[in-house]
Amino acid sequence: MKKIIIILVFFGFTACKNDIEVVNKLTAVSNLPELKAENIEITYSDSGFVKLITLAPLLESYSKNEKKPYTEFKKGIKSTFYNKFQKITSEMTAKYAIYIQKENLWELKNNVVIKNLNGETLTTEHLFFDENKEIIYTKEFVLIIDVNGSRITGKGGFESNMDFTKYRFIDVSGKYNFNN
Repeated sequence: MKKIIIILVFFGFTACKNDIEVVNKLTAVSNLPELKAENIEITYSDSGFVKLITLAPLLESYSKNEKKPYTEFKKGIKSTFYNKFQKITSEMTAKYAIYIQKENLWELKNNVVIKNLNGETLTTEHLFFDENKEIIYTKEFVLIIDVNGSRITGKGGFESNMDFTKYRFIDVSGKYNFNN
């Protein structure tokens, strides 16, 4: 009986060793955000003109990560783009987003939708927005539906200007409705 108790105690302590390591990793300060905010609004402007306003229910910033500081939007975002006349040119939503600060790069996932002033709607599951190059792109499947009901798909991806008014597809197909 003593041997069984000693064996059980031994295995109990060795099992706890792995669990403690996991707990330490999960609760390490480096895994916690430096900034956490709810119901935020971010305004991006250039030369005094608003170019982009982003709304998000939750923002978590990990800016002390020296290799790759980032800001995460686990509950999604809604971004509105403006032209130089302060008119809305397009709107973009996603259920998840992450912003890589050193690269000025947004990565959006899960039900990404973009609508432009021409009434065109793009849907995809994964999209990038490069602020430096002012382009939106993906290598994933995209679907665009215009106001006439025309459907165009890019099976191998898509690239667009920031306003989603000029774009090109990779491996395109679709049905287009012409008016007279």
